[in-house]
Amino acid sequence: MSIATDCQLKLSELRTVVVTDGAVCSGWEDVGMAVGLADDDDGEYLDTLAEKYADNEKCFLEVLKKWLRASKEKDASVKPATWRHLLNVLKDLGLNDAVKKVEKHFGTFCWSAYT
Repeated sequence: MSIATDCQLKLSELRTVVVTDGAVCSGWEDVGMAVGLADDDDGEYLDTLAEKYADNEKCFLEVLKKWLRASKEKDASVKPATWRHLLNVLKDLGLNDAVKKVEKHFGTFCWSAYT
């Protein structure tokens, strides 16, 4: 049985992967652009984060939270907030350490819904 990579992301799961396991993504701004968060406001939201927080971990978590909200609201400009999309974005950006952390943990969050 393969892991269900299309299951929706949840904030509690993201906190576990990003904070507890230290998958801190210094490429948070690139992730935000790749999931579509810069499309509506020409990147203003991402610029605001950079000014507001000096911490890459906090910025990355805020980008993921914004992505989750936009996805729940069915914002057509953003990709659906799924594990598959997150993994694809991280892989496309060459963020291999973050990819390994997510791959290590996303099965834990998706198995229960499909077993």
